[in-house]
Amino acid sequence: SSGINAECPLRPGTNQTSCSSCSAGSFSDKTGALSCDKCKPGSSAGKKGSIKCDACSPGSFADNIGSLSCSKCSAGSFSSKPGTAVCSLCSSGSVAPGTGSTHCAACNSGSYQDKKGQKKCNLCAKGTYQHDKGSSSCTACRDKNTYTTYHTGATSSDDCHGPLIRYALRSDSVHELTDVKTIDVSKHESEIEFHAVSGDWFIRIPEHHYTDYHIVKQGKKIYLNGVEHKSLHIEPLITNMFCYKDTEGHGQRFSGYQTKDYLGRQCRTQCRNYDGEDIGPHCEVAGHAYLPSPCGIPKCVWDVKCSAGLGVEYRGNVNSLTEAGVKIACQSWNSNYPHHHSDFHPTSKNKEIYGLGKHNY
Repeated sequence: SSGINAECPLRPGTNQTSCSSCSAGSFSDKTGALSCDKCKPGSSAGKKGSIKCDACSPGSFADNIGSLSCSKCSAGSFSSKPGTAVCSLCSSGSVAPGTGSTHCAACNSGSYQDKKGQKKCNLCAKGTYQHDKGSSSCTACRDKNTYTTYHTGATSSDDCHGPLIRYALRSDSVHELTDVKTIDVSKHESEIEFHAVSGDWFIRIPEHHYTDYHIVKQGKKIYLNGVEHKSLHIEPLITNMFCYKDTEGHGQRFSGYQTKDYLGRQCRTQCRNYDGEDIGPHCEVAGHAYLPSPCGIPKCVWDVKCSAGLGVEYRGNVNSLTEAGVKIACQSWNSNYPHHHSDFHPTSKNKEIYGLGKHNY
């Protein structure tokens, strides 16, 4: 009868008409078969004469019919179940570093991945942090102009360093500043409390900006009578407090309050560079034999290589410099950050005398 050849044994895995073995990638699980069936996606048959197809194991796939073998999931993808036809891409916030992954690993604290199907997490850039695992982004420090982290991969807002001052115009009204601001105090008859929470601060009288001012050291408070002034200019001290001048003995004048080195280890000495060593401000790390460890303090790049003397002779148009492969903008004369330039804003007078416009120094 049809499908039977008396000279051939009736066994699974053969085409009964000619008794030919099923080719690799196909199978027959019945006797007297007239043809073999191709393996479905997610399975394979690597040998001739197969009576069944083997499901791809977790971490592998077969996306075509009649596959001879399963392939490992590529990096950035995974398969958690047997019999997978197509591997799934890792979601944002997770990665699969190698091939054949059965699951994706969440990015650690201090890192992120904002794309799908990736094999590596990115460290949070300086000025950002992330304390959670499996994140697709990092959180910026509270003020992008005045705050930064001293290393990549920061895991906490505590890793952000920058100035902070609090002042109270009324007993029930407390304000915080992290940058320069002129405040109106003409209507305040009582004393105003200023508390320098982080960094040192200038409180200047705008009419006499460089001659009439107060300095509030970190952790200290002062009280000023609002009746005596129409306004007050509040300005953080950035230079040699949150950054150092490489041109001044690699930071010999640095006087910031940082208490950890660039790896986040507790210092047992202040971050200083009294001897002008090339590594910049450094400290001794608690629990370690004496070995100067850099504190990770950034350079005050806006007036290092973008300058010509004090800037008076500057006639160029350089807008940036490159430090350690990173392009950094120089400060413009018409900008008040990080240095206050009240005497050098472009005017017909200083253009005539100094040739200054929107140049940098």
